Parts: sequence; structure tokens; C-alpha cells
Amino acid sequence: MKNLYRRQFLRDLGISASALPFLAGLPSLTGAPTPQRKQRLIIMFSPNGTLPNEFWPDQEGADFSFKSILKPLEPFKKQMLVLHGIANKVKGDGDSHMRGMSCLLTCDELLKGNIMGGGGNPAGWASNISIDQELKNFLQSRAETKTRFGSLEFGVAVPERADPWTLKKVSSKLSARDKALLDQHMTLVRSMEQDLADADKQGKLIHPVPQVDPSIELVNDNTPQISRIQIDLLVNSLANDMARIGTLQYMRSVGMAQMRWLGIQEGHHSLSHDPDDKKDSYEKLMKINTWFAGEFAYLAKRLRETPEATGGGSMLDNTLLVWTNELGKGNSHTLDNIPYIMIGGGCGFKMGRSLKFDKAAHNRLWMSVAQGMGHNLQTFGKKELCEGGALALS
Repeated sequence: MKNLYRRQFLRDLGISASALPFLAGLPSLTGAPTPQRKQRLIIMFSPNGTLPNEFWPDQEGADFSFKSILKPLEPFKKQMLVLHGIANKVKGDGDSHMRGMSCLLTCDELLKGNIMGGGGNPAGWASNISIDQELKNFLQSRAETKTRFGSLEFGVAVPERADPWTLKKVSSKLSARDKALLDQHMTLVRSMEQDLADADKQGKLIHPVPQVDPSIELVNDNTPQISRIQIDLLVNSLANDMARIGTLQYMRSVGMAQMRWLGIQEGHHSLSHDPDDKKDSYEKLMKINTWFAGEFAYLAKRLRETPEATGGGSMLDNTLLVWTNELGKGNSHTLDNIPYIMIGGGCGFKMGRSLKFDKAAHNRLWMSVAQGMGHNLQTFGKKELCEGGALALS
């Protein structure tokens, strides 16, 4: 509708002259697109498997009840998916911890390398892009979904070292393929550094940056405070639309964090190796995994209480949260029944259910997430593990 005829149309309806400039600019009359829904994805990782008997609901469908570990998530039942029966079927070099961690988001075999784990052949770095970066690239390729950073990666008690359990610093002895991957990474880092240098030009934030206590040291016993700071900063970053993809990693695979704030002196990884009938260790592992569930619940709560800047509910309504692990169970090192808990409305899945699959490859799960965000992936990672297509979650 041309501007002259649109104004005449409004006058014919008896609209006053003072209201014409406002009404004439409404999207429904100008043909301009309405504000687009901001779909987001946050993946949270915690290590060393879980306790299946304290984690998985017995029931399927909407009428499921919460076992001890998942109790903190009860307030989000109607916005939640519990996915039992998802398996990491990626083979190749590396032990279960290495493949569990480094193939968790890439769904492909590790490169050849000289890093030795607790079994199997030594291995190197990931050979495929991770699903969070695949989705970041997809969103950044379109003007309507491009953000300042694209993705943000947060960590809590993640050590400063390089291996397929943590994915931090790298060795100077790299293959040509690894060097190419590192060059790509460093290009992204330099781009981010430039973005940070230009921060003052970005304008006022919609949500002010949370206050952070500068006296909190980055030490093990401060993990609870650091966790909440990281979550608050992550939510704030996404609320200000700096990114629409985020990851939050707790500790590392084979990590020996001591949860002394829970009254536990032993290292997490050592406890996870103890047999189930060792009651003291079992109870401590319940406390540890319940604490992780509580942090996931806090993340969901912060998103739920943060309204969308463009209206239309809370950030949780448009954000999919995924909590996962590198193992299904610590003392068996199984890559079957990997924990996957989803909360939120970011992908349009039918929530409020407990679902059971028969060892479905996790490639297919990440395909579902990608398709839910508008990225029509037909395969991801190893193609032969994508047979059957994306899991039906809608």
C-alpha cells in the first residue's frame, strides 16, 4: 500500500491527523516484517556420567515423576523433555571419556594423535565442527539472525590444559590438518578481540551487565559462586542479543573437582569409578549430580524471569536448553543412555514428556535441534549414523 493511499485509507476511517504518522507506520499497514522470534540454544555439560537409577523417570509420556537427581527441575516439567536411550555410537581411537567428550557435539571420529587415555588407541583432536558452531555459522550467515559474537562459550572450573577431555590450549606439535583448524580458530579469536575493542561503539545495553564481585578467586571452593556469575553473564549476553548460541561447561571429563561445598572431599572422577554397592560413594555422587541439576534449574529460572525485549513471553520460551554428559554411567564407561535433558521452547518441540529411544545415535538428536532452528541438516557427523533421520520430537 503506497504511502498516499495508506494515509487516505486511515482518514476515511476517521483517524485524527495527530495519529496518522504513528498508525501509518504500523507493520501490518506498511508491509514491513514483524519482529522475528529470537531462537537460541544453550548446551550445558557436566562430566563423569550419572546414576541411572536416580536419574531416569520410570514412566514415559507426560505423566512422569522425578527421581532424586532431577528433583530440582520439577518446576519446569511442562517445558521439559527427558530423552532416554540416546547413544554415542562414534567409534575409532580414544577411550570412552575421550570419545564421549570430544565426539559429544561433533558426532564424528577423533583424528589420529598421541594423546593416551585409560584404554584404546591414542587419539588427537576432533575431526568435525561441533553442532553449536555449525548452528552459529548458519545464524551468522543471515542478516536477520546475525549477532555481535554469534556464539559464546562459558566454563566453570575448566582447567588450563589441552587434551580431548577439555579442548583448551594446544600442543606445538600439530599436524597440517590440526594447524588449519587452529588457524580458523585464531581468526575467530582475533575477530572477537576486535569486537571487544569496539564495544564502546555498540550503544547502550538493553540489560545492564550484572555486578560481579572482583574479590572472588578462581579456585575450586569458589565454584558455586563462579557458576552463578557465569550463568548470569551468559543470560545477560543473550538478553542483549550478543549471541544466540551458548555453551556452559562444568569441569572436565576425568575431572577430579572436589565438591567440598557439598561436604565431599574425594575427587568426582574417582567417586564415579566406585561400584554401585559402595553406599557412601553412591550417596556422594547423588549429591554431585543433584547439584549440577540445580545449576541447570537456575539457568532455566534466569531465562524464565527475563522477558523478551521485543515482547512475547520470556527468554525461556524462545531458548532450548540441553544438559548432557560424556558418559551414561561413570563406573561402566558406557556411551549408551547418555543423559539428555531439554528445557525451553527454542525449537518448537512438544515438551512436558519423558521419551525412550532404542539406542538412537546422538547424530540424529543434533539434527533434530538444527532443523528445529531452521537449519535443515540431513546428516551431521558420520553419515552412516544418521540413518533414520532426525528424531521426531515435535
